[in-house]
Amino acid sequence: MLMSSLNSALAAEQRPTSAAPESAVVDTISLPADAEDSTEPDTEGTRLLELVVTAQKREQLLREVPMTISAFSGEDLAILGVDRNTDLGLVVPGLAVNDSGQGTPIYTLRGVGFNETTYTATGTVGLYVDEVNLPYSAMTKGLVLDVDRVEVLKGPQGTLYGRNTTGGAINRIPRAAEEYLDYGGRIGYGRFGTIDATGFVTGPIVDGLNARFAVRGQHAEEPWQYSNTRPDDEMGDLRRWSTRGILDWRAGESLDLKLTIAGWSDRSDPQAPQAVGINPQNGIIGEAALAPSVRDYPLVPLRGADPRVADWVPGVDYMRDDHFQSQALRADWQASDDWAVTALVSHLVVEAAGSDDIQSGFDVYNLDSFTIAEIETSQLELRAEHAPADSTLRWLAGINLSRDDGVELHRLRVDTNSALFPLPVAFFDNLPGGNGADALIEQSPEALASLAAVTTQVGNGENSITDRLATTGHSRIRQYALFANADWRFADAWNLNLGLRETVNDQSFVGCSFEQLDAEGSGLSNVFTVLSFSRAAEYMAETGLPGNPSVIEKGDCFSIDETGSNLPVVGQMRERNLAGRVALDWSPRDKLLLYVSFSRGFKAGGYPVLNASDQSQYEPTRQERLHATEIGGKWNLFDGAMQANAAAYYYDYKDKQLLTKALDEVFGPLPVLRNAPASHVYGAEIDISARPINGLFVALAASYVKTQIDEFVSTNDAGEEQDFADRPFNFSPQWQANLIGNYRWPWAGYALGVGGDIRYSSATNGTLAGTPAYHMPEHTLVGARLFAGPRAAPWSVSLFGRNLTNALYSNASFNVGDGIARFAGAPRSWGIAFEWNIN
Repeated sequence: MLMSSLNSALAAEQRPTSAAPESAVVDTISLPADAEDSTEPDTEGTRLLELVVTAQKREQLLREVPMTISAFSGEDLAILGVDRNTDLGLVVPGLAVNDSGQGTPIYTLRGVGFNETTYTATGTVGLYVDEVNLPYSAMTKGLVLDVDRVEVLKGPQGTLYGRNTTGGAINRIPRAAEEYLDYGGRIGYGRFGTIDATGFVTGPIVDGLNARFAVRGQHAEEPWQYSNTRPDDEMGDLRRWSTRGILDWRAGESLDLKLTIAGWSDRSDPQAPQAVGINPQNGIIGEAALAPSVRDYPLVPLRGADPRVADWVPGVDYMRDDHFQSQALRADWQASDDWAVTALVSHLVVEAAGSDDIQSGFDVYNLDSFTIAEIETSQLELRAEHAPADSTLRWLAGINLSRDDGVELHRLRVDTNSALFPLPVAFFDNLPGGNGADALIEQSPEALASLAAVTTQVGNGENSITDRLATTGHSRIRQYALFANADWRFADAWNLNLGLRETVNDQSFVGCSFEQLDAEGSGLSNVFTVLSFSRAAEYMAETGLPGNPSVIEKGDCFSIDETGSNLPVVGQMRERNLAGRVALDWSPRDKLLLYVSFSRGFKAGGYPVLNASDQSQYEPTRQERLHATEIGGKWNLFDGAMQANAAAYYYDYKDKQLLTKALDEVFGPLPVLRNAPASHVYGAEIDISARPINGLFVALAASYVKTQIDEFVSTNDAGEEQDFADRPFNFSPQWQANLIGNYRWPWAGYALGVGGDIRYSSATNGTLAGTPAYHMPEHTLVGARLFAGPRAAPWSVSLFGRNLTNALYSNASFNVGDGIARFAGAPRSWGIAFEWNIN
């Protein structure tokens, strides 16, 4: 709901009078033709601007849709500094976007999220571009490019939007190819030497065939992070590109075809985290196994730290190498006045072609990863809609098919991880006659000569067993769905919406963990060989059946089953579900809508990709189910000068998928996915927008979310069993609010403007246990902007500042290796932007 009217109020500050005709999607208030000679504000300055959305896959006024929606125009996103989808959490109350620590974002809406670091994991919030589903969050990291609007739909959206939308859906609609020639761009320069440039061109190629091409690039000349232990060492280069091309062909009087080809590339430095605590992973001797470089590391304070400070291994050329490409073909056929048919086919590929993930925040390798991954998705949707002009009933029905093939490989650098460090360094330091490993070798030269390299590693505070591990997984998903949705206006003021969707989800998985061929040390594979024969002997003693022990070498899978076998984990699962929605809305008078709805949504289960010594740790999660009840209203007041929206909801959760810990007999506490049998969520939202006087726009939006686990026993970060009943979900702040204001006025032939925004989020935690070291404190972000431009010329200039108080806030807090790693939000920034649009 937030900013449904800001969409064009802010845009009007920037869009000159000579701009191209507006799309039919957004009604804007244009300046009078003689505005450049006028000293009076425009006469319609107290009427809010109304937005048309496609939340129900047809055009409707935002205030007429019986659900909670936050909508933004492309101009809004640029003004508020939303560069990527991952920034939406800063401007949408109830939406949190956190860093997974492995380069993939985690979207949580109204407390409904999926805190999983697996590259090929699907989330609970559906991401779409012009109705094309981006089912994996890694696909959503590109720059916001040439956007007409973004719609954030809150609550389960499984009926129309399909799979994995228990939290909601985010649909990004690009600007359309136009029938007239138009071109323009925007270039900005900001702190850290950041250059942000956007350009587009659109127009007809031949009669009936229109095209649009847009490109955006970001490059930073100065790194934005500096090392906690080496202040002169900096990192944070920015190198991102996004492109999109659209061909729109009027193939006949009733047939439209649209081809969209898009892609993005990110070769920036990864963000380095702040090491704010230590959580030893060694399950035998605990802190005594910590390497000196970890034990003595100067931790970043939980409060009062510079958002720019972080750490990484010196001398390493870190870089992401992520890429995405998509092709989508859409056909709209108006078969008759009453019937319309839409077909949408798409093909998407995202890959990490060797991307670094700095995860520990120490200045040594403790648990850092190098990711190679690729996901390929093909989708088809075919639907028909029957909407007679003189009928009170309109409905649509269709099919949706998709296939995903994903593979990921994480190469882990664990040089100092205590889980693989079996003896305290103090043991070597206290040997008589010398110091460290050299002393040990001098005392027993013959016996230990062959272990010189190993003992040297120990003496240096590095692992004696191994320093390089890897984990891999290959998943295949086939999804089939039938859906139908109907609206019945059974009385003048009453409308009933009904929707159903049946889905079948087939999934297969192959995965395991292994020691890399280039690993140094005595060999973890040798340890697992012993475990394999021991496990086989236990199995034979218990069952009388022969086990299946293996001699495990580097490069072989070391995840062992109950018989001692180290064959790769192979799994298959099939899940079915029936999602649905029923909503009743009442409009007792014009511009007033009251509604109540009940919906049922599902998120598919899945297999984790993790380091594991036991194959049981790869057990998949079951699909989760969410029942949602919502009541709300939308009021347009004072002849259109104010819009107020409010909603309250209750969610009943079954089998919520949560990332928790399992106590591995070799690696200590490890992340693992499990189902919480019962949970619930309730909350409320309010959004008020107003233009009280000519030229002034104000908007206030607030969200309250209360999450609670009702039944769930698992393992906490210390490897101890814990009952999590009555605990809130992690990454779910209770309160979020935005206050936005803008004022514009004419002066001497110019349009001038000033604006500001305040964004507040209450505290949350990175763990289910609420451990203080993972605390993510409340924070307030303040932004401001100035605008100026000739009222009769097609250009404008603006100054902006974001996070002006340099507030320290956390995008994520994780246990990574022996450390507690915090990913800090962006520091204070400022800049200038120049924009033009010539038609």
